Amino acid sequence: MFGLLKKMNSKNEIISNVKIIRTKKRIRSVLTRVRNGTPEIICPYFTSQKSLEKIISKNKEWIARKVEEDRKREYFLKQLKDGKYIFFLGKKLKIHLVTNNNDKIEILKNKIFVYTSKKNTKINELLKKWLKNFAGRYLLERSKKISEKIKIRFKKLKIKTYKARWGSCSTNSEISLNWKLIMLPKDIIDYVITHELCHVIEPNHSKSFWSLVKSFDPDYKNKDKWLKINGNPIILF
Repeated sequence: MFGLLKKMNSKNEIISNVKIIRTKKRIRSVLTRVRNGTPEIICPYFTSQKSLEKIISKNKEWIARKVEEDRKREYFLKQLKDGKYIFFLGKKLKIHLVTNNNDKIEILKNKIFVYTSKKNTKINELLKKWLKNFAGRYLLERSKKISEKIKIRFKKLKIKTYKARWGSCSTNSEISLNWKLIMLPKDIIDYVITHELCHVIEPNHSKSFWSLVKSFDPDYKNKDKWLKINGNPIILF
């Protein structure tokens, strides 16, 4: 018994590479999460090791996927912070800083040139502003074309900044799209637009909704999967 208590009091309790965080607070269920690349389980204080091992075994695929997503997110943000590259329409562009009196950004082949003065240290803000402006024009053009193609009309398009969603559709047929979509591949962008347009007809994620999406994009499942795996680090930009 004393050995068990000693183990439970340990701050470094690890089971199958999962950090165990025991709490004396009243919680209804065990929480599994990934923080800074480390999988964690928050559980009631006297949860047995056998129960935890079962939980870990049952969720091992989910844990592995989340660890990989977290790794990609951290890597992306670190590289961006160091000013090494950025994504644009699915392409990885190397960032080049050029001293200039006027702030300007242009793309040549696989490089993005940021013209700015030496005093300007807010490179990320310049990139965000430029990407957001470009996204406004591009997303409106694609939304109109896809709307005409699938014959689903929308009343208005709004460009938003989200950190947890790519788009939404209101009850009055107004579409909102995350400007960060401009960093994704073109076919993924088109899928998100199609997805939101289908919500004009089907406001929820029912079987009818997914059948409608499939009728316009038979490969929607793979695109949705790609978005869930690869989109997380970009949406946090």
